[in-house]
Parts: sequence; C-alpha cells; structure tokens
Amino acid sequence: MWSAASILLFLPFGLALRRLESREPSPPSSETSSFTGQFLRNLQGSTGVSNLAYNPTCANDHLITHLPGMSRLPDCEMFAGHLPVDTGDATIRDGRKLFYWMIRAGGEDGSKHPDDAKESVDGPGEKLPPLLIWLNGGPACSSMDGFFLENGPISLEDTGGDYSFRVTENPHSWHRAGVNTVYIDQPVGTGLSFLSSVSQYGHYPKNDLEVNMDFYGFLLNFFDLHSDLKGREVWFSGESHAGHYIPSMMDFIMGKNSELPGGENDPDYIHLAGAAIGNGWTSPRHQYSASTKAWANGMISLDQKNAIDNKEKTCQNLLDSGSYDNSVCFNLLDDIIHASAASGGGQASIYDDRIFGKDSKDPFPPGHLSVEKYLRPGADALSFIHATQADTAGQVFKECTDPPWYALKHQDGLGVLGNVESVLNHATKPRMLFFNGMNDMICHHYGNERFLNAMDNWEGIEHFRSSTRFNWGKRPGKGGSRDGSGGPVGYLREYDNLQYLTLRESGHMVPMDLPEDSLEMIRELIWDGGVGKLKKRQSLQSSQGGVCDLDSGRARRTAAENIFEQLKVIEAQGQGQGQDNRNNVRKLSSQLDFKDGRSPSKPCKTYVDGEGNPPVGGGIFVIGGENGGGMLYLGGAFVMLFACVCWKMRQKNTGGGTEYAAVEEEIEMNGGNYLDDDDDDDIFTIIRRNKEEKEREEAGETERKEPVVKELPPGEGIKRFGGAKKI
Repeated sequence: MWSAASILLFLPFGLALRRLESREPSPPSSETSSFTGQFLRNLQGSTGVSNLAYNPTCANDHLITHLPGMSRLPDCEMFAGHLPVDTGDATIRDGRKLFYWMIRAGGEDGSKHPDDAKESVDGPGEKLPPLLIWLNGGPACSSMDGFFLENGPISLEDTGGDYSFRVTENPHSWHRAGVNTVYIDQPVGTGLSFLSSVSQYGHYPKNDLEVNMDFYGFLLNFFDLHSDLKGREVWFSGESHAGHYIPSMMDFIMGKNSELPGGENDPDYIHLAGAAIGNGWTSPRHQYSASTKAWANGMISLDQKNAIDNKEKTCQNLLDSGSYDNSVCFNLLDDIIHASAASGGGQASIYDDRIFGKDSKDPFPPGHLSVEKYLRPGADALSFIHATQADTAGQVFKECTDPPWYALKHQDGLGVLGNVESVLNHATKPRMLFFNGMNDMICHHYGNERFLNAMDNWEGIEHFRSSTRFNWGKRPGKGGSRDGSGGPVGYLREYDNLQYLTLRESGHMVPMDLPEDSLEMIRELIWDGGVGKLKKRQSLQSSQGGVCDLDSGRARRTAAENIFEQLKVIEAQGQGQGQDNRNNVRKLSSQLDFKDGRSPSKPCKTYVDGEGNPPVGGGIFVIGGENGGGMLYLGGAFVMLFACVCWKMRQKNTGGGTEYAAVEEEIEMNGGNYLDDDDDDDIFTIIRRNKEEKEREEAGETERKEPVVKELPPGEGIKRFGGAKKI
C-alpha cells in the first residue's frame, strides 16, 4: 500500500525510443560485474526470479507471485519492475530506468474486472477499464507513498524486529473502481527508479522538458510490454507537486500525439481522457502565501494577514522576474508555521493543520518509515517486485530522494497554469478534476481556487466563475452532526471539462484521510462522466461567479482602469452637470457588461487595491446592485461601476512607500445608512460630500488616520517549510 503524494513524471533527453523485444542487456561496469553476476545467479537459485525481469519481453516477466508478509496476494494480478526511459543507446538505456507497480482492474470486491481481459472494444460506445497513472510529488518523492499509504491494494504494518511485516488488503484501493492503476517512481533517481552513474548515463532531469521526455519514453515502453492496454483511455492522478508535472506531461503528450503520422490510429497514440489532481502545486504565485487560510483558521490576526499579503506582492514580483527559488516566497508559509507553535510545544504541520509536533513535517505521513524499511537495499521484497536493479545501481529507497530534488528545486516557483489552459482547451476535451483536502497548509484549497479563477485563457473561464456550487457526497453518522445524520463530504463546482472539489476532514493526502470517499470520487470521475452523482445544489448564489477575485479577468481589469479614468473626470465635474453626468456614467459602465448579458442579482463585496491614499481605516470596498451597478469606495469617494467589476491596482503611501492591504470591514456610508443603489441622487450627494471632506482635510481641518500594519515576529532559525518537498 503505497501513498502517492504528488510527484509526476520526468523524462530527459534523446527520444530515439524503442523497442523492448530488440534490446540486449548492456554489460555491467567493471567494478560491479562479478558481484552482479553472482547476485543474479543467487536470485535464480533461491527465488526463481528470472533474468528476464531485467529486460522483460512480455508482461508475465514482471508478474508478482509473492510478497513478504502476505500469505495470499489480492485477487487481481500485480506487475512491477523497471523499464528504460530509452534514448536508443543500449548503455544509457540500462542505466536510466523508472520503476512501476501496476494492479490490474478489479471490481468492488477486489476480484478481477470481467472486461479487463478483452483485447478490443466489442461494440459502439463500450469502454474497457482504462489505465490510471498515479504520481506523488516532491519533486523526487516516491509514488510508493500512494501505493502503501493511500490508495493502493495493500497496507503495510511493521510488526517489529529486523524485517517483520503484516501486509493486508486495502478495501478502498482505487483499482476497485474498475481501473488499471499504475504507480510510477519518477523522475530517475526517485524511490526505486535509478540513474546508475551521472558520468556514464547522463544527469538528473533539470527542467520540465527533460522530465517529460523521460516519462514519455517510459510510457511507450510500458505500452509495448503491456500491449493489451494500448488504445485504452489514459488518466493521470496524483497530488502535491504532481500538480506541476501532470499538466506539463499531458500537454507534452498531446504535442507528441499531434506529430504521429497515423493520428489517433497510430499505435503510439496515447488517448488522454483526463486527470485528478489532489492538493496540487500548480501556480505558486497564487499558492505560496497561506495567509488567508491561516487567518480563517484563527492562527493569525487580520493585521498579521495584511502584513503577509504585502510580502506576497514582493514574492510575486520576484517570480515575475524569473526568481523561482527565493526565501521571500518561502517565508510566506514559514512565518505562519513558526508562529503557530505553543510555548515549549509543537507547531502546526504544513500538511495538516490538525496535527502539531516538534517538526512540522514529521511524522508525516504516518507509515512512511515502514515503507522505507520494507524496500530497503537487500530486502526480500525487492526480489519479488523485480527491483533488484536498483540495488545493483546503488539506489537506496527513500520516501523522498535528494539528488533529483536538488536538480529541480530551482524551479519550485515555476507555474504550469498555461499547460492547464492548453489541456482544457484541447479539441479532445480531457476532463480535469482538482480536489483539495481543506486542512492542508502547503497546497491549500484557497490557493487552488485562486489559480483556477485566474485562467483567463481558458475558453470556459467566465462560466466556471459563475457556476453553481454543490454539496458533494454524504458521510452517514459523521461530519459533526449531533443527530447522527452526517454532513457533506465536500463542496463542488464545475463547468464543461473542469471540476473543483474541496473535501472536509482531510489534509494534504486525501486518499489517506478519506479512503472510501476518494474511491467513490475516482469511480464517478472515470465512469459517470465527472464527479457529481452524489451532489446537492446549494441555494446560496454566487455574485457573477467571483469575478471580483483579485487575480481574475485581466481584460476586464484593463477595461475598468480605462473607464475609471473617465469616471474620475465625470466626478471632477461635480453635481453641476446633473443628468448629463448620470447618463455618461451609465454609458461608460455599460461597456463592462458580461458576455452573457447578466448582472449581479445580489450585492457584491470584495477587497480591491485602490489608487492614492487609503480612506480612514484602510477600508476599500465594492458594493454591486440589482441592476449591475457597483459603488467603489476609493480614497474617500464613490465612483459608479457596473457588473461589480474589480481590478487590482497598487496603493502606496507617498511618504514611506508602504503598501496597504485591504481591511475586512464594511464601510458605513452617509451616517451609517447604506447607499441606495437605485438612487442616483444619493450617489452624487455622497461624491460631493466626500470631496468637501477631502478639501477640509487638505486645509488641515481634519486629521487623517493611517492603518497600523503589524508584522509577525521574524523568528530566528526558522526551518524552510514554504520550499519543502511537496510529497
């Protein structure tokens, strides 16, 4: 039972791939040849494992027949072993290999799926059990986390002693959703995947292109070995840093598909159907800061949140300049975790804010040390999963391995939102599900929703922002209900081929925390056309789908900024122009209407960065009306805006250059009475009144109070959690 946090697939250089049956084993290096030969002879004599496991010619060469600690294997067949990433050079081919462990599709009871043995589609519309790829993150964290600790077919218990384990079946293994599930250690150097020698076999992948090339080469070799899976749907799944790898890999594979001479009928065409990405690390500029998540939890105060938000702007500027590995961004989470510690006690886990310990990363995930022991060098298990090549290459199994992580950590802050948009826009319409455990801190659900709302280049973005939200699933007798009736498992929104699901009572590793619910989730996604079978519409409506998100609608913000300049001219003209001014306001505001012609049905309120000095208390607010009207409180004045448009502009105090964050407070207007959105005279009355106040202020008759922004304590010797491996 492995757990797969989220790594994804790496594929280095040269792609003159092929073919397994034509490969001859390369001679071992001089310093290991005698040992390797004796090692193989010992294997053949003691365990019956064939040399063919090193260079398999058929799937059964990788068939698992026994596992230490398990008296009886699960009913479904399991295959495991190494396959080359294949650059075409025999020497390099045998020095760079990825490890996989696959479970053939099963039914709900774990028995073999009746349709999985079929070689082809028998009738129109028939769907055979697809291939589901699982990747953990890091980068360079093993997908054996996913296999043993999350959604794999078996669970591992260390019973003590030097090498004593109890291995049992997992009733919520994802293969029971009727899918062939394969767990892959990647990039090379991760888990049981190996790079024998940097000097002989090339370097660890240093960028997405090299990761993708290696993985693509592995996949072609995998389908050659398991040829009955060719032509079936392929789904990706994973978590954490897999949120970076999966979109990048899918986009890469789609590009390779387009180059094949036979198109969809080409034997190498990979039929990508979609992906399920859990707590994914996809757009760091939206995810580094956990201030909103921590503030909502009560871990920090509002003014501390504002201070962190100011630092986030500096972080984003660094990312925009190409600095993807910097302490400013890491500190956005580091400072919060450090501040969470009790006096002499533990601090919050970056992976689950319900867990506190001396180290924010340990002992998470529970059980990973047992997996390391089960797969350690020389362990009996390695022989039965055909992984002894890792031993020969000197690869020591660790949950997360340093060399490949160091090769890639320089791009920790590099986002792949463009790849997500490209996949969603593709003509084949792959379905993408992003799901998030709501107790995670390092890849929190707030950041996930922010980056999904920021996908301006996806053709369905406006509809997604305004999509209905649903309560998903039901947890009988749980969920904190007093009468035992339970509550929803999570909350869902969707449009077209994109779904976003947040899940209660779960941290970074959803399948580990919610095994039964996550199995139902993956079953619905693959077989029911998307997660939604167990959903209930929420009565609470959104305000134009959250167009007021600070990071959404670049085009709308640009239009708003231009119109705002013209509205300021109208304001400067004052009340004297009367009806002409009001008509001009309406005319300009109408340019901000949405494509579908709708306007907010409920008042819309959000934070907006303004221009000039902040109003008293630092509050900046938008209130939208029934007819699409919106009032922006800006520097002591109201300006008419329609369609509840929000834009982001930096606000600075000319004296000290301090950037102010918006303060969560409702601005009371006109003596405590709210502005009547339908009364134009009220609008201009308040504009005039605020102008008079500003004039008195400038004349020194009133004193302007500036908000006090407090910062978190600097904290000496803080461990870097923001840049931690995202397993």
